[in-house]
Amino acid sequence: MPELPARFSLPGEGVSNKPPACHVAIRNLGDGQFHVGIVYHEKAKLRLLHFAWHYRLETEPFTSLEYACATPPLSDDRMRFLSALCRRIAAQRPRIPYAIRWRAGTRFSKDGSIFVPHADCQGLTCATFILAVFGSIGVRLLDELTWKTRPSDIAWQRSILGVLEAQLGNAEHRKHVVLAGELKKHIEHVRREVGSLRYRPEEVAGACTVAVLPADFEQASRAGLVIRALLTERLHSAR
Repeated sequence: MPELPARFSLPGEGVSNKPPACHVAIRNLGDGQFHVGIVYHEKAKLRLLHFAWHYRLETEPFTSLEYACATPPLSDDRMRFLSALCRRIAAQRPRIPYAIRWRAGTRFSKDGSIFVPHADCQGLTCATFILAVFGSIGVRLLDELTWKTRPSDIAWQRSILGVLEAQLGNAEHRKHVVLAGELKKHIEHVRREVGSLRYRPEEVAGACTVAVLPADFEQASRAGLVIRALLTERLHSAR
């Protein structure tokens, strides 16, 4: 088994539940897919805030049995700001489209009620949701200027487009005219985003294990590969 990155715990190992500690949680969904969210404090309990899919922002009690966790190198004050913003976003539930292009500057309003995309950004993924939340409290997890394009990322982006198109077909079949019209327009935006740089869930989690933020591509991708290997091995051993 690869060596654990710094400040990283595997599923079932437990994480600090003492305020103000927050964590980036990551789960292996199988078939090479990973999902990330933010673990924050609410009334002395840990909760998970995550962007599940198109217009599906979710919050739920956190369980370390399903998720591994990486703890970002933040001060206690930054951790408190992060938890406070997560509580506001969870309460307000802003509407967020699912889209694949990320631009720094995408953020949430201070009260968590409004998703404020960059002019060249149509929405978020589960990974860029993390970047937007951290960016909203003035923390850059990644140095986007160092990022690289990978052929496998374009294949993933096309698969996402396919899922959105299937959702459109379902809306048309059910004769949801308004929903279908909105979704068709959104799909065309996303289609133009194919080929954009991709920030993978395991790389966002990996960034939280470096000593100093922001993590560059080499740091985040190296840590991400270790996290991917650890969670893949854990998933296979559980079967």
